[in-house]
Amino acid sequence: MPARTATRLQQIQISDFLGGLNLRSSEVELATNETPDCMNITLDERGGVVKRLGLERFGNALSTGATALYYSGALDDFFIQDGSALKKTDNFTSLTTVNTFTTSARCAMVDFNGLLVVVHPVDGVYTYNGSAFTNRSTTVKGDAIASWQNKVWVGGDTSKKARVWWSNAGDATTWTYTAGPPEVGDFIDLREVDDQIITGLGIGQDMDVVGRPGLLVTKEHSFYRINNSTTGAYTTLGTEAGASSHLAIASIGGLTATLNRHGIWVTNGTGAPLLASSRLTPLFTAAQLSLADMTKCSAGTIGDRIIFSIPRTGSSRPDLTLEYHPRDGWIVPHSFGLNAYTVFTKADDILVGAGTLNGSNFYAFKVFKSGADDGQAIESRYQTRWYEFAGENRAMLRRLMISGRGSFDMYVRKDFSVGVGDLFQVLSQSSDAEWNAFNWNDANWGPSMYEEQFELYSLGHARAFSFRLEHTGTTSAQTVPLLGDGATTEVGGFAFYSALADFVNLGAN
Repeated sequence: MPARTATRLQQIQISDFLGGLNLRSSEVELATNETPDCMNITLDERGGVVKRLGLERFGNALSTGATALYYSGALDDFFIQDGSALKKTDNFTSLTTVNTFTTSARCAMVDFNGLLVVVHPVDGVYTYNGSAFTNRSTTVKGDAIASWQNKVWVGGDTSKKARVWWSNAGDATTWTYTAGPPEVGDFIDLREVDDQIITGLGIGQDMDVVGRPGLLVTKEHSFYRINNSTTGAYTTLGTEAGASSHLAIASIGGLTATLNRHGIWVTNGTGAPLLASSRLTPLFTAAQLSLADMTKCSAGTIGDRIIFSIPRTGSSRPDLTLEYHPRDGWIVPHSFGLNAYTVFTKADDILVGAGTLNGSNFYAFKVFKSGADDGQAIESRYQTRWYEFAGENRAMLRRLMISGRGSFDMYVRKDFSVGVGDLFQVLSQSSDAEWNAFNWNDANWGPSMYEEQFELYSLGHARAFSFRLEHTGTTSAQTVPLLGDGATTEVGGFAFYSALADFVNLGAN
């Protein structure tokens, strides 16, 4: 008869989920802080699992779509491309058309020297001063734009795919060019890797080794850094990294992240881009994503995170969003996707997105606001890794003491089963009470608590345990006031911070 381990009560702390989603590794091979499956949750600075906030509608419906969106600090207006029309608004309720392009091809916009500068793939470059929308060049075309070194830079011309143009210094109204042969003017063709089209432009975050700032330039499968704003001299940084579109680029905290069909790439602007989404590699395949529609990917920044919206197989528009934390490296998915994002810098850096949630009506939304997606309940879930509390022995899980917030369902899975598991409900006892709605000494009476401890007993016996959290609803919560009397912050409807597992080693049976 094999020896048995003493059946004494033992404890293990379960905490820190900052590894994020891992689709590459088997469930039994995950790191202690990773998850094999989650949706519509985010991770806080403690490594806790928190339900994400939703999308709050901003204004009225847009008529035909929303392909480009930009907040101009220079003019203090939002600009949105709705079909072939470029419109301005300060509230998305009343919109004024400032220009109608000859086609609905997506434009790009940037502030420069008090003007809004717009480039269109067919119609060329325009400037707008708040009243006059003026064409400045029909030669310079594209769908990517940036301001750098006191010049405006443009790429994405379908007839001159590898070309990057730049304006005169301090003057977005003048673009120097003489038709050839030979062609002469302020441009450079980036053909060191291939002759594919320029997909994105962005400012480099760091100086290089000789102290030169840079402008990052992407194609779908290559990455460059322009080092000289006079000649356009450049360095190739990567031959696999890139961006699927000008909207699939975002910079935050000294890093620039891009997305293409291979995944999310990140660089400090001088070093070679690194693949940040290697643990999500199985997602970036033709079986999972609509690779033909990757040019419609978009990116936005909120707080210290970057979000990317991408189209899944069967969809011609973005319908999945990946939230990426550049510092900690985790990525989690959300069940919405929007066509374009911009940051409303005038109002506490609110992230505004434009697109559709149902495939028909297009709106602008405040991103990560309220507890619902345009009034619809959000379904969220998170599954932990598998825990073998007693090693190769079976364990009796006597108690699970959970630190968290709100109410949610917890399913206990056992021995690597693919089934849903046994249901245990985690119920908050701190809901706010309404006057005269409850009896004295009811559990619901009293102020809400921001964090609670929940105890679940007799969760069964197995060699391995995994815990799956689920929550569906439209509610959110508020933090305690900052410094005691300041404003509160909105957070998701439930949170799971950690758990203390009490178990008995049943020995090798």
